[in-house]
Amino acid sequence: MLIKLIDHCINQNILTEYLSSHRQEVVDIMMNLYDKEEIAKAHDNRVFEEGKEAGMAQGIAQGMAQALNGTIFRMYENHQTLEAIANAVGYSIDQVKSVLKTKELI
Repeated sequence: MLIKLIDHCINQNILTEYLSSHRQEVVDIMMNLYDKEEIAKAHDNRVFEEGKEAGMAQGIAQGMAQALNGTIFRMYENHQTLEAIANAVGYSIDQVKSVLKTKELI
């Protein structure tokens, strides 16, 4: 493709003298630039995917924490003991108390 483009430029009298005498140098430079662009694109895509995955993991963790907190609030409002709540959600009693304090329930 690149060779055809160079030939087209020469045939159209675009940089004819330079392209004729430096054809391989132009090809090498353009291939090098193309490789660098492809490497940069691949890097950008990898960084984007890593960021997306980290964001999704963080969102899932926050959603799970909110769901557990909601369960704690509902169980407390239904007069469950702190021990029963802690056992149900897999938290320590101190962790349950900490969650309840966020809504000033205890």
